[in-house]
This record gives sequence, structure tokens and C-alpha cells, in this order.
Amino acid sequence: MINTEQALATALEDIDALKGRVEELEQARLRDQSGFWQHAFNRLANQDFIRGLFHTEILRAAGLIEKAPISDIEAIAKKTYVDEPSYTLDPKLAGYNLEAVKSELRGEYKTADDFNPMFASKD
Repeated sequence: MINTEQALATALEDIDALKGRVEELEQARLRDQSGFWQHAFNRLANQDFIRGLFHTEILRAAGLIEKAPISDIEAIAKKTYVDEPSYTLDPKLAGYNLEAVKSELRGEYKTADDFNPMFASKD
């Protein structure tokens, strides 16, 4: 009888330890996912802001709002989002986003990945 009680007590301790480990793994998974999503949101926000600056410049160029040279807008975007970013996005990725927006203005509609050598064609 004592062996059964000891075995039961040991089994309950093992179950509690496993529950604790499962909770640790779930917390780690949530942290990993939040880090991934934060990175994704930073990248999208960066790209959207740069596109917004350039779309504003298109309106200026069309005479719909006060004139300003595109080089000034590009310089602001480059300084804020490529040279001196205030977030965790890799400056290289920010540069690729900037190139994608410039290509859009030329009617090429390339994505940031098109400028990333990591995704270059291996043909």
C-alpha cells in the first residue's frame, strides 16, 4: 500500500512538473510570436510611411498641394527610416523599402524583396 501511495505521489509531482514545463513553453511561444509580429508591424509601418511621403509628393507634383521637390521628401524618408531609424527594423530592409517606393513612382511596382540580394535569382 505504501508503494502505491509513493508511486501516486511521484506521479502527481511529475504531472505538476510537466504542467509547469508546458506553461513555460506556451509563454516562450507567445513571446516569439509577439516578437515576430512586432517586427512585421514595424516593417509594414515603415513601408507605409515612406509610401505616404511619396504619395504626398505625387500630389504636390500634380499641383494639388504646395510644391516641394521629390528629393527633399526622399531625403527626409532616408534620414528617418534608413540612416537613423528609431526602431528595430534592419536599416538594409528600410533601404529596400525605399527603393521599392521609388520603383513604384517609376511605374515598375517592385517590392522590397526585389531589391534584397538574399532573394536574387540564382539562375
